[in-house]
Amino acid sequence: MTIGCLIAYAFGAYAAAPARRLVGGDSLARASRVMERYGPWAIVICRPIPVLAESSVVFAGLVRTPLPPFLWLTALANLGIAIAYAAVGAFSMQAGSFLWTFAGAIALPGAALLAGKRWIGRRGDTRG
Repeated sequence: MTIGCLIAYAFGAYAAAPARRLVGGDSLARASRVMERYGPWAIVICRPIPVLAESSVVFAGLVRTPLPPFLWLTALANLGIAIAYAAVGAFSMQAGSFLWTFAGAIALPGAALLAGKRWIGRRGDTRG
């Protein structure tokens, strides 16, 4: 998963010029301010959420988030996600029910989404 994050980061970094032409320099500057405000921790919150997981790492490359903290935080987030899914899978096998696996696959992204909304709400408005 972390190698995939690095590839997506590189894609975002190399797509900066075409993205600037597509969305404009002002939009990218605003996006960069959002990343400065919420920092790489936003990537950690987004990792278990489908679609946001992928787009957040491309976005990090696009705005040139410093690579060392990006790699450490995504690796730790990916490790946490892997451990959580492995634990849910093991519990599901022990219980003999696929329902627990399905519930875990919904609960982890849902909990991350709620945590992210709460965290952003506490940090204030994102308009720059």
